[in-house]
Amino acid sequence: MHGKLDGTWTVDFPTARSGTTGLWWNGRKGGGHYVISGSTIMLTPKHGGNCKTKGKYRFTLSGNTLRFTTINDTCTERRDILTYGPWTTTG
Repeated sequence: MHGKLDGTWTVDFPTARSGTTGLWWNGRKGGGHYVISGSTIMLTPKHGGNCKTKGKYRFTLSGNTLRFTTINDTCTERRDILTYGPWTTTG
């Protein structure tokens, strides 16, 4: 990502099915809510965040590599962040 979204991104999905997600960018916290069903995840933004709509993604986890593929998301920033490249999982 070259530009205003450059930096270190961390995302946290604390439970296997649904909950509140944490999203950190260079130490700033964002997030919202998520629901996982099979290999899809629906993301609902937090009130007052940059994204105003829900986003739906397919995800694959292979070893410690997590990838997101857009199913439907009108929030360009979230889509660019999640699909830019693979994420590395910890724990």
